[in-house]
Amino acid sequence: MAKSSVKTIHIKKSKGRILFEVVNYALLALFAIICLLPMLHVLFASLSDPNWLNTHSGLLLWPQGFTLEGYKLVFQNEQLLRGFGNTIIYVAAATVIGVVITILGAYVLSHKDLLWGNVIMFAISFTMLFSGGIVPLYIIVQKLNMLDTRWAVILPMCVNPMNLIILRTAFSTVPSELIESAKLDGAGDLTIAFKIMLPLVKASLATITLYYMIAHWNSWF
Repeated sequence: MAKSSVKTIHIKKSKGRILFEVVNYALLALFAIICLLPMLHVLFASLSDPNWLNTHSGLLLWPQGFTLEGYKLVFQNEQLLRGFGNTIIYVAAATVIGVVITILGAYVLSHKDLLWGNVIMFAISFTMLFSGGIVPLYIIVQKLNMLDTRWAVILPMCVNPMNLIILRTAFSTVPSELIESAKLDGAGDLTIAFKIMLPLVKASLATITLYYMIAHWNSWF
């Protein structure tokens, strides 16, 4: 048998190309340093002596008078810890509930033969442009007996219409032959949605999950 030989082609870079890459890498490194310096300043300030910080100003490049007193005071503040705990609970619960409802809604709406499918999609899209306002929202929460409960924060805003549309569009790209084959094998709608269609749209699922997490984390209302 003849031995196959692989030839490596070396392309000689011109001086202009080398200069461009050096300048490009230098600018990117400078930009990265500029982005990191404020975060490092805050980190080093949290580890520095408060008395020293009160008498000095400027950018910190290392801790001055290393101490953990600031962190001890923070973790002794029960109200602050309770606030962070509530935030984590709201983000986790609202994200999980929102993603599950979005998956179920997108799966149903992705069916082309859905009765009044276009009307339902119009109603969902309409809420992206117009909303009832804070008073109708309060009345709904009150009528559902959710006042002064965590559900008043979690449920009303747990589903975002844009995320629903994104996942519905992703589900619509799945070949209908796969769904028909699964139904012939006896698979139900939940099996088709979670075991067949979801693995094919992992990127879209990860995107809307990230959108939900960021939206709930940044929410103050």
